[in-house]
Amino acid sequence: MRTLVFWGDAPLSRARARAAAGDLILLWGRREAGGEDGPLKSADWSEDKGARVEAAVTEWTRAMAEAPLLEGRPLRDLFHWEGLSLWPLVEHFFLGMDSTAAGCVRLVESFGIVFETELPDEVEAVGLREDEIRLLDRCCTAKGVLFQGEPPRRGGRAPAGAQRRDPLSIFGRMRAAFRAPRKLEAGAVVLVRPESAPGESGDATPQLPTEELEALTVTVVGGQDGLAPESALDDAARQAIRTAEAAFREVLETLKDAPSTMAAFRHDDVSFADLAAAPDLDAILGGVLPRAVRRAEGVRALLRSTSPRALCARADDLLVLHAGRLAGLPVDAFSDAGDALRVLRGLDASSREAGMVG
Repeated sequence: MRTLVFWGDAPLSRARARAAAGDLILLWGRREAGGEDGPLKSADWSEDKGARVEAAVTEWTRAMAEAPLLEGRPLRDLFHWEGLSLWPLVEHFFLGMDSTAAGCVRLVESFGIVFETELPDEVEAVGLREDEIRLLDRCCTAKGVLFQGEPPRRGGRAPAGAQRRDPLSIFGRMRAAFRAPRKLEAGAVVLVRPESAPGESGDATPQLPTEELEALTVTVVGGQDGLAPESALDDAARQAIRTAEAAFREVLETLKDAPSTMAAFRHDDVSFADLAAAPDLDAILGGVLPRAVRRAEGVRALLRSTSPRALCARADDLLVLHAGRLAGLPVDAFSDAGDALRVLRGLDASSREAGMVG
């Protein structure tokens, strides 16, 4: 009988005693152990195994896009803003480190790699988190391996996705709410900076030369020193936001316990819907999408309130670019600060040639 013990937050002296008795001890999440420790093996991954784990997350996300979650409609077709699909925002969330489901996929795939490598007859868990124990138990069932678990421990290292931070922190909300309203200069080219990623400080795009911006009559939206999109919200924008948020809440209530949701949150015959569906759907439908719609409606209202010449934004800022097109403006996208200058100069020249400015 080949016994494999996943050893987490528990004394290493006990692990060495179990190893001396003939058990195979795999240090799990024990970075301080520094790799091989005599008879104890480390769960550190080679580059190819790490790539396999991330590939599993990508493949699961692709399958999730096609999952028929609501009345037979796939997830990628459920959410739109003014005809533009919001799936890229959902996909970005699932592929990131804040998704509980992605964390579960990583665990399931990692456990599978260990089973393939060690070929155990039975598995035990010592000092693992509650979510790890549950998923390890289910992996053993799927692989036909006997699981001798321990009572789940609460506390310790946080479960996958539990460290999620609201990308719009309380300080960001306060800054958006209390920043003094400013007006967009008529006839300007609007440069919209992307939102900073969670945990980042400052702007997600490098600062552009102030002299160049002034020469091109550029108004910056977003970032620490730009106009706040939320400051431009008008009655039409607020109503659109309320309508979108109500629709998101309705879908959330429908999906969170639906059989279709339970079937979609699984990987390699291991279900994790009870661990990941509610937190991820709440994060998407209560955070990611409402925040994106609010920002897009703010930009749209800002463009309505004046007569800008053109709009440019980062290529992956899809809702902002769409807002510019809805406003009937010349729109272009940039990839970095240098590219942004090229785009701004081009928009400035083309709009002047078209006689849009004097």
